[in-house]
Amino acid sequence: MPINATDFGVSVSNPDNTAAINAIIAGAPTTGQKVNFPDGILKVSGEIPVIKPMKLVGEGRRGTTFQTSSPTATVFKTLIGDVEMSDFGIDVAPGVVRIPGARHIEIASGAGVDSLQMENLALLNCATGVLGAAGFFWMSKMLVEILGGGVGCGVRTTNSSGIFVDRTFFFGIDLPFPGNPGWAGGQPFAGLDLSDCGDAHVTDVELLCTGVGVKLSPTTGQICTSHFYTNVLADHCMTGWELMPTGGGSVNTMKMVNTWGCSSVHNGLKGRTSGPGSTIFDIDVTNGTFSGNGNSMSGATPCRTAENGVQWDGNPNSITKVKFIGGAISDHPLSADMSTYTGVDGMTILGTSFGNRSFPSRVGLSNAGAASRVRATDCQFEAASYQQIQNISTGVGNYMPASANNMM
Repeated sequence: MPINATDFGVSVSNPDNTAAINAIIAGAPTTGQKVNFPDGILKVSGEIPVIKPMKLVGEGRRGTTFQTSSPTATVFKTLIGDVEMSDFGIDVAPGVVRIPGARHIEIASGAGVDSLQMENLALLNCATGVLGAAGFFWMSKMLVEILGGGVGCGVRTTNSSGIFVDRTFFFGIDLPFPGNPGWAGGQPFAGLDLSDCGDAHVTDVELLCTGVGVKLSPTTGQICTSHFYTNVLADHCMTGWELMPTGGGSVNTMKMVNTWGCSSVHNGLKGRTSGPGSTIFDIDVTNGTFSGNGNSMSGATPCRTAENGVQWDGNPNSITKVKFIGGAISDHPLSADMSTYTGVDGMTILGTSFGNRSFPSRVGLSNAGAASRVRATDCQFEAASYQQIQNISTGVGNYMPASANNMM
């Protein structure tokens, strides 16, 4: 039989429900117990460790809300596998600001911590919404609001074996929108930071007004591999997608289908290797739309300081087997739609459209730093007023036949 939390002292009138909830978890059977929480704001002040496999269920993500008064404490921390959380929200008490690293939900590291399922949750005013430090976990039909000011992260993985995210919306709050005076300031937080995660599946996800939409920046001993993204939109971000391994980290075996990246300051998609041994390879992008000119998918706003729509650079010969099929890439009038630099040694571009008629860039496809084996075929260049190809002969084995240079 389900446990009704109200029978054990949990209520909207309780000034602090932390002890009552911890007592329910401690006294529950060891496997699969369902705990129902009432509608309304349930105040808590400290960490709630989930030490047994169980189901924690509220009355809707805008109905039941666990409201923490702590700027530092994790709200729910799972210490075991087979935990389900659904239909509630986690928020912060008025006047409380979460410090960098404070977590709404944490999946602790350790043997057996696996299979956490989260569905229809609202994680509000997050510093870190979810920290996944172990195992494989699921997120579905969620709303994640992330604090600005450089402290926020919607989801971050550390040593995670995998993640599945679908039908989830990430939104950076406390940020001026592009076009407002404060927008050029740094907001280096991320919607999805999967820098230390294998086997990621992300589908039907929107990331709006985050510093980085999707961040893949593995470092020493970390590998981002077997990542699949379908119908993922990163809009009004400083950088839409960031693939930036350092210190021997690697991003590889990644497929992106129907993805968007709109940057209002830097790049729609940026790939860069840094440090010995860092690599990017086997990246397939199909029908991707990337913009560095501030032309949001939801409305055109010219950017003042953008770099390139797509940019690749790094260590010599460290970026290989990259493929673009279809899609569209555009950028700011002072930059290039796509720039390749030293580090690229193998890239195929097939049937991709470059340029934007409303805000044409300076160059369509620019080989700005002796990239090699860049092969472009059947591409279209939308703007008549700019240089379509620049320095394509620099480097070894580059190929851009005249038939590819079709003016629209």
